[in-house]
Amino acid sequence: MNHLNKKRFGSLLLESAKYSFDIETKASAFDRLFELNKEQSRWREAALCADSFIVYFDSIQASAYRAEIGDLMDNHQLKSINTHC
Repeated sequence: MNHLNKKRFGSLLLESAKYSFDIETKASAFDRLFELNKEQSRWREAALCADSFIVYFDSIQASAYRAEIGDLMDNHQLKSINTHC
């Protein structure tokens, strides 16, 4: 009985994490909800959670790529300025 209560509480926490302002929290919550729904053979809910996870994960990666490109461009500009001086 205690195990079921812990599982329900965990599911409730994950459900509330879906509405977090932090995109990484949302991605993690949808990933775990996908796993839980899959374990319980709730295929429709699992597919919806997987789709949401993919959207948030892609957004996280796109942000990381933009930041990396910005850093590379900044470093290139600094090198260009230093070589022209």
